[in-house]
Amino acid sequence: MTRPNAPKTKQGALWRGAFGDDYTRRNASESQVRSNLALFSRMLGSAPGVRSIVELGCNRGLNLQALHALNPAIDLTAYEINEEAAKAAMELGVATIHCQSILELDLERVVDIALHRRFLIVQGQCE
Repeated sequence: MTRPNAPKTKQGALWRGAFGDDYTRRNASESQVRSNLALFSRMLGSAPGVRSIVELGCNRGLNLQALHALNPAIDLTAYEINEEAAKAAMELGVATIHCQSILELDLERVVDIALHRRFLIVQGQCE
C-alpha cells in the first residue's frame, strides 16, 4: 500500500495522523457491522442489479464488511486517507482499498453506487 500524498488541507492532515488513528481504534465494533446489515439490505433490496460500489472514506471497512456479507459478488472499492484504517480495511479481504484522499480521487471506471456514510468533517479542529 502506498502512503497518500501530503494532505492538501489541514483536515486531511488531521485525519491522516494521530487523530485519525485514534478514531480508527475507537470504532472497531462488530455491532456496527450487524446494524449495517439491516440498513444495506434495505438499500440493496431497492436497487436490484448492483454489481459495483465505491465507498469514499471507508475507515476500517465496517460498511464494506456488511456489504460483502450481503452479496459477495458485488465488486467493492474504497478510498481512505488514514493509513492505519486503510490497512485494517485491506486486511478484511473484501474490497480493493486505495490509501489516498478523496480530493485526489480519479475513478478509473463507472460504478453503480458511490457511498459515503459517517464521513466526518471536524469543524474547529482544522482552523
